[in-house]
Amino acid sequence: MVKDGTVTGVLGASVYLDTLTDSLREDIPEPFVFYAIDSEGKFALHSEKGQIARDISTIGADTSFGKAIAVIRSGNSGRVEYEDGGVRYIANFRTAPLTSWKYVVAWPVADSTAGA
Repeated sequence: MVKDGTVTGVLGASVYLDTLTDSLREDIPEPFVFYAIDSEGKFALHSEKGQIARDISTIGADTSFGKAIAVIRSGNSGRVEYEDGGVRYIANFRTAPLTSWKYVVAWPVADSTAGA
C-alpha cells in the first residue's frame, strides 16, 4: 500500500505452483505450453510441473531455446520462435510490470509454417 508516495504496507501470499499450473491448464489447453521466468532466472511457473524452479542457465545458450530465452529476458514483449525437444514453437511473451517476470505462451508449429 502506498500513501502520499510512501510504502505503508505490503501484502504477501503463498501459492502452490502445482495447483496454479493445474488451474492455468484449464484455460490454456494442450498443445500450448506456458511458463514464467522470474527475476532470478528460474522457471517460476511451467506447464510441465517438473520444470518449476529450474534454473534457465542450464539451458544451453547456443541452442535455439537458449537464444529464445535470451530474447525473452531482454525484451518487454514480443514473439520468438525456437525448437525444444525436437518440436518447433512460436511463443508470445510479455513482462509483468510489478514483478518483471516474463510470461510466455508457446504453441507447436509445423516446420513449413514456422516462418509464417
